Amino acid sequence: MARLKTASGANIAKALADLRALLGGDLSSLKDRYVLSASRGPSDVEVSGTAKDKTASVRGFTLTLDKTMVLPVKAK
Repeated sequence: MARLKTASGANIAKALADLRALLGGDLSSLKDRYVLSASRGPSDVEVSGTAKDKTASVRGFTLTLDKTMVLPVKAK
């Protein structure tokens, strides 16, 4: 049972580190675990990532920012 808690805690720590990197703008640290892409529309910028490891607890994400790339508009 302790091993399960340790593995679960490690997964949460990775997910939080990924979220911090995404919100902090340090996308280079995500390149090891995700295939990254971005697109710019007339009113927003969308950054997406798909996990390279298909068994990862976080399989993908999408963050949409306003056109100034400052205010988050949507996250999935």
